[in-house]
Amino acid sequence: MPTVQSFLEGLATSQLVGLQRPRRRILLAMVGVLVPIWTIVALASFQQREAARSGALANSATVVKLVEAWALATLGRIDDLATSIEGHIAWGVEGRGISDILDRHKTNNPDLFRLTDVIAPDGTPIASTAPGHASLATRNYDSDNGPTTDVAIGLPRFVGDTVLVPMARTLRGPDGTALGTLVAEVDPSYFAGFYGDLGMPPGASVLLFRTDGPLIAHNIPSVGELGRSYPDIPIWRAVESRPDGSYQGIDIDGTNRLVSYRVNGRMPILVAIGLPSRTVYGQAHNRILVAVALTAILSIAVIAFGAATLRGLRRYDVVAKALALSAAGVRSAGSGIAILRLARGDAAIVQHNPAFVDLFGARRDGDLPAAWTRIAGPAALAWLPPAGDLAERRLEAEITRADGASFWAEIRAARVRDAGMGGDHVVVVVTDISERKHAEAALIQARDAAEAANRAKSEFLANMSHELRTPLNAVIGFADIIAGELMGPVGTPIYGAYARDISMSGNHLLGIISDILDFAKIEATAMRLDETDVEIGPLLETCLRFTQARAAAVQVVVEADYPDDLPLLRADELRIKQILLNLLSNAIKFSPARRTVRLVARVNGLGGLEISVVDQGPGMTAAEIRLAEQPFQQIDNPANKRTEGTGLGLPLAKRLAELHGGDLVIESVPGRGTCVTLFLGADRLHAAAAPDRRERRA
Repeated sequence: MPTVQSFLEGLATSQLVGLQRPRRRILLAMVGVLVPIWTIVALASFQQREAARSGALANSATVVKLVEAWALATLGRIDDLATSIEGHIAWGVEGRGISDILDRHKTNNPDLFRLTDVIAPDGTPIASTAPGHASLATRNYDSDNGPTTDVAIGLPRFVGDTVLVPMARTLRGPDGTALGTLVAEVDPSYFAGFYGDLGMPPGASVLLFRTDGPLIAHNIPSVGELGRSYPDIPIWRAVESRPDGSYQGIDIDGTNRLVSYRVNGRMPILVAIGLPSRTVYGQAHNRILVAVALTAILSIAVIAFGAATLRGLRRYDVVAKALALSAAGVRSAGSGIAILRLARGDAAIVQHNPAFVDLFGARRDGDLPAAWTRIAGPAALAWLPPAGDLAERRLEAEITRADGASFWAEIRAARVRDAGMGGDHVVVVVTDISERKHAEAALIQARDAAEAANRAKSEFLANMSHELRTPLNAVIGFADIIAGELMGPVGTPIYGAYARDISMSGNHLLGIISDILDFAKIEATAMRLDETDVEIGPLLETCLRFTQARAAAVQVVVEADYPDDLPLLRADELRIKQILLNLLSNAIKFSPARRTVRLVARVNGLGGLEISVVDQGPGMTAAEIRLAEQPFQQIDNPANKRTEGTGLGLPLAKRLAELHGGDLVIESVPGRGTCVTLFLGADRLHAAAAPDRRERRA
């Protein structure tokens, strides 16, 4: 019978080489189409954003100059009024005459100055448009840095229900002598009001600052409080770099804006115009989304075309892989390889390798039967892939050799349809896996033995509850009698202290043994729940009372939050208390002093009960949570080093929750704290509410 090695290797090599080339070309073509398209879209999107940004900044820079000019014009009108008053004072006009000038000015400019005063150098009023209003001494006219011109801007102040910004101008005679001070108080909206006529988009802000920090005018009350300084907003960092310019950042009200600003060279004022980023980039983003959507559709079409082309090559790919696998099997001394031709209800062995002969117990090629069913058994024909199924089949079967011995074989078969081979063919690779099967059987036997030993251990511990607890209770009881001197005084006082230590250590050991025995009972399925109808509120109050002393000792506050009308719970009350006391003890243990632990209970949206214990401790990572859920494991935490424990608290609580058909879920953030929640299903809650309890204990 001819050898199959050279035939398979040559056929596999030619198939793989022939398939790899068109695949690479298809993939390169797809990349060559998609990469330039997406590059163009990305560049166009960037240009759209930059164009929107540039246009918005140019517009806002123009508005900054207009608002600045409006503010300066207002200050100039104060100068004009002051000059007029200086002239009248120089001509000898006093008191009433100055008041007439102020009244005429107010009549001619009703929207400009709400209040106008002329004050003598000694601080006494000379004239006013509103005599008798708030004391002049309470006003702040000068900035901390001093005015840069004759006009000084003060901090905004309330006059009745109105906020006014006072501005002062020194009055001087022809010889420079101080004649007094002109004080004009302006409504801040007068500065910003001009902005409303400029047609800017909604949400845009106009802000007028003194250069030493305080906000003196705005157009939107939510963007800041008049008279207050905001040293942490980005505009002051920008001003440090240059006196006029622009930036993008978070404004006072938390809105992201493109801001243009300008510091006036004559007056200590800073004007800032902010345009909301979403408004600036809105149209650009819409155009970008349309371009991205169209490009995505085109990309999907290209990918779909490429995928369809690649699917067309898959049939040849399956054949090439099967042949390549067969060629590798030929080179392997332990695997037998054969090509079968399907005809007349059987499979003839067309070609095979020497290992195939050895595997089936034949001494030479001539001793090997020509039909597949004669060497592998009548059922072996069903192991081969049916017609049209090009996927490789893999199975394990026990086969009897020609010499009567049997072995376990792994059989891999792939059907091939190739005109050059003249009919339906199947490539079969047979590997002797008897040793692996024996090893698997041994492992299964060892696993069963280990599980039986583990069950025996758990059952032993579960049945040892009385034998372990009874002598320990006697030790604790007698230690308490000695420490309390119930039967008479202890001769040496130190023995009393020893007895208290014995009692404390015994109680601690009893708690550890109880946890271990409870855990063993659960593992041995020996724990049974004593279920009753439980009022949740009183149960929570009892848990709070049990933990108050421990919390007070470490200066931790324990609070409770639950409604008065929680329904009745069908559960083992002792085990639910055990869960909650474990959770509360852990929370108190890991909470720093003067922090709060919260016990929260509620009925969730699915009708089940949730009871959460929330602390403000160090928190845990996801890996530490997984470790904490394992028995006898403790995370590396300073609180664990200060206190003793077995690492059974959380695992035991979780097992007890699962015994009730519920779950225990841990959520934690390092540095923020931990929330452990007990979930119990709606089937454990009664429809009728428990009696109302109006008091909650904290």
